[in-house]
Amino acid sequence: MVPMASQEQHRHSVTVWAAGKIAERRSGGSFSEDEVPDAVDRTRPAIDLVGHDSIGAICLEHTLIEAYEGQVNDNRRGREVSDRLAERLTDGLEQPGTYTIGINTGDLASLRRKDVDTTINDLEAWARIQSLPVPVVPSIVPNHVASEAGILRVRATLYRLRCSPEDDGKVRVALLRDSTLEGQRAARIRKALVDKLPKLEDAREDGSTTALVLEMNDYVLSNRVEVARVFYVTALSLDIQLPDIVILADTGAGDGAWMDYMVKFGDWWCDGALDQLGPAW
Repeated sequence: MVPMASQEQHRHSVTVWAAGKIAERRSGGSFSEDEVPDAVDRTRPAIDLVGHDSIGAICLEHTLIEAYEGQVNDNRRGREVSDRLAERLTDGLEQPGTYTIGINTGDLASLRRKDVDTTINDLEAWARIQSLPVPVVPSIVPNHVASEAGILRVRATLYRLRCSPEDDGKVRVALLRDSTLEGQRAARIRKALVDKLPKLEDAREDGSTTALVLEMNDYVLSNRVEVARVFYVTALSLDIQLPDIVILADTGAGDGAWMDYMVKFGDWWCDGALDQLGPAW
C-alpha cells in the first residue's frame, strides 16, 4: 500500500502536470501554481489545485478512475503474481497443448504481502495436478477447469487450448475480466462526478476555467477511449454542471511516460467520447 503522503504527492504531481497540458492546449504559455485548497482547508470540501497561465485562472480537481474497487492495487499485485507464476511454469504442463491460467479480477487487491508466496505455490501446485483432455477439433468435452471455493486464496481457471501434436505445454497467465466490470466502471465514474463536480463548480470565479483531471493507472482492463466514452455517457445522464475541461492523465506506464488525452474542451468532445458503438449501460 502506498503511504498516504506519497499518494497525495502523486495526485498533486499529476494535477500540476495536467494543468500544464491544458495551458499548452489553449496557448496560455506555462502554468503557475497559486494554491492547494485541499491541503489548506480540511474542514470542508475543497478542490485540489488553483493556478493560472497567461489567459487566466484554472481551478482543477483530480480523481482516480478505477474499473472496480481496489483495481490499481489489484493490478499491481496481479502483475507480480502473474510474472512469478509464469516463471514457475516455464517447463510447461502435459503435452500436447498450450495452456492459460486465468486469475479473477478483484481477488488480489486484498492479498496480504505475507500470503503472496503461498498463493503462488498453491496456484502452481493446483495447475500441475489438473487433468484436462487433449483438445480436439471440434471440441466435444470441456477444456477448462475452475478452482473450487476455498481451495485457493484467489479464484482461478485453467484452460487447455486447441493444439497441434507438437505443442509443448506452454503456459501463460492472464487476468479474467469480471462479467460485472462494465457496470462497476460506470457506477464508479458516476460517483466521481457526483462527489467532485459540485465543489469544482463552487470554486469557479469570474473568468476562471474549471478542469477535471481523470487519472487512469491501468494496464489490463481500461483504455483512454473506453474511459472517455463511459465518462461522456454517464455525464450526460446526470443533471450536473460539467467542467469546462476534462483531461485524462494515463500514468500506467510509470513516471516519465505519462500520456494526456483531452476528453472535453469547452463544447468540444473527443471522438472517443462520442463513439457509442461500445456496450450500453
